[in-house]
Amino acid sequence: MTVLLVPRGGTWGAAAAAAAADLGLTPWVLPLIETVPAPSAELDAALARLTAGDYRWLAVTSAAAVPTLRDVALPASLRVAAVGEGTAAALTRAGIEVHLVGDGGALAMLQRWPQQVDGPVLAVRSDLARPTLVDGLRRAGWEVDAVVAYRTLRTELSTTEKHALRTGRADVALVTSGSVARHLAEVEVAPSTRLVAMGAQTAEDVRAAGLEVAAVASSPTIAELLRAAQELGAEPS
Repeated sequence: MTVLLVPRGGTWGAAAAAAAADLGLTPWVLPLIETVPAPSAELDAALARLTAGDYRWLAVTSAAAVPTLRDVALPASLRVAAVGEGTAAALTRAGIEVHLVGDGGALAMLQRWPQQVDGPVLAVRSDLARPTLVDGLRRAGWEVDAVVAYRTLRTELSTTEKHALRTGRADVALVTSGSVARHLAEVEVAPSTRLVAMGAQTAEDVRAAGLEVAAVASSPTIAELLRAAQELGAEPS
């Protein structure tokens, strides 16, 4: 059976592992990155303005930013945009209504964003997030405040885990971000492990890290990542 490296833990990793098993893959959950809250005075001030109704739109670029919003009283007039189905699902589970979903990353979100400027936008993001969405909105005439809600950290792997990566325990690996790609490169993942990138930008990150891309998911979702992984697993190495 094809052994699939799932590089994230938590709810995402559990969902990916369960779905992989349903497809006949053997999931190996090995978190290569973790996210931690990034409290700051800037974030507190932005959330206070959000509660006060100073923003028309809230743009959430990752499910990892959702815990920051759980105890925030959002005004009824606020419109919420989520980058990706996973982010939208996390917001919904937190009881936050989502009005716009950009399934396909920041560029897809920009294509779907309303053209009529009707108020300022607050974007909550990672410390490593690319400025694609924020810059695109600003070019379109929107006033955007971008604040860091969480930080992405590399996890420390044991000697045994590093050895397993280097000797090809995984037949296929999901690469969900540039951080994952760089960590795989640093531990010298086996050339026999074929990498599935979550979208074109992540594929670029994989190549920039000196690794080869075997497949690119057609959209940044667990289902499409696993579809590509399953197809690779069915092919000869």
